Amino acid sequence: MKKFHFTLDKMLRYKDSILEEEKNRLMQIRAEKNAVDTRIEKAEADLVQLDQERCERASQGISVFELRTYAYHIENTNRHIKALTEEQEKLEKQIAKQLAVVIERTQEVSGLEKLRDKQREEYNQTVMKEEQENIMEMVTSKYIREEAPEEAAS
Repeated sequence: MKKFHFTLDKMLRYKDSILEEEKNRLMQIRAEKNAVDTRIEKAEADLVQLDQERCERASQGISVFELRTYAYHIENTNRHIKALTEEQEKLEKQIAKQLAVVIERTQEVSGLEKLRDKQREEYNQTVMKEEQENIMEMVTSKYIREEAPEEAAS
C-alpha cells in the first residue's frame, strides 16, 4: 500500500507559515510596548529626581530663573510621559488586535491538523483492514493447500 499523504498538506504548511508570521508580528508589537514601558519608567524616575533636586535647591535658596528652568523641565517631562502613555495605549490596542489574528490563524491550523489526523486514522484503518484480508487470504490458501493433498490421498 502506498504511504499516507495528506491531501491538504500544502494548505497546512501555508497556513502554518502565516501563523508564524502573525506570531512574530505580535512579538514585535509586544517588544515595542515593553520599550515604551521602560521609557515611561525612566521618564517618571527623571521626574522624581527633578522634583527632588528642585526642592533641595529651593531649600538652599534658588533664583527665579532656576526655578522656572526646573518648572520647564518638569512640565516637559510630564508632556513626554503623556505622549509615551498615549503610544503605550495605542500599542496595547494593536496587541489586542494582533492577538485576535493569531488566535484565528491558530484555529485554522488546528482545524487542518485535526482533519489530517482524521485522514491518517482512516488510512491506518484501511491499512489494517487490507493486512487482515491478506492474512486471511494466506491462511485460507494454506488451508486449501494442506487439505488438497489429503483429499487426493483418499
